[in-house]
Amino acid sequence: MDAPPKFEHGSISPNIAVDHVTLRIMSDHDHPNQEMRLQGRVRNISDHMLDEVKCDLSYFAPDGTFLGLDMTSFYELDEMDPGESAPFDVQLKMPLDTVRCVLNVHSKRVVQDMGGTLRDYVSRIQRVLGDGDANGRE
Repeated sequence: MDAPPKFEHGSISPNIAVDHVTLRIMSDHDHPNQEMRLQGRVRNISDHMLDEVKCDLSYFAPDGTFLGLDMTSFYELDEMDPGESAPFDVQLKMPLDTVRCVLNVHSKRVVQDMGGTLRDYVSRIQRVLGDGDANGRE
C-alpha cells in the first residue's frame, strides 16, 4: 500500500448517527508489528431501541473490485436505547491493494409491542387507500 486508501461513508442506517470515526495504526513498544483499527462512536438517533447494530469497512481495489470487509461482532452493539452512544473498535485485515474503504452501519429496530405496531401499520394503509379499500370493500 503506497498511499493511504480513500475513506468514505457508505450506507448508514437512518436510525444511527456516526459521531466520530478514524482509521488508526497501532503498535506497542514490545512488538514491532503494527495493527490497523477502525474506531469510532455511533449514536441511536431514533425513538426506539435498536438491535444488531453492525459497522463494517468494505475494501475495494483500483478497478472497483470488492476485496472483502471487516466488521464489528454481532453482540458488540446490541440493544442501544434511544439517544445512547456506543464505541466500536474493529481490527482490520485490509488487503494490500486496497485504494478505497467504505464504512457501512446497519441496525434493526426492536419492536416490543407487535400488536400495536400491526395496528399502526393497518391504520396507515387505511389512510392511504381509504377505509373501504383496506377492508376489501369497493
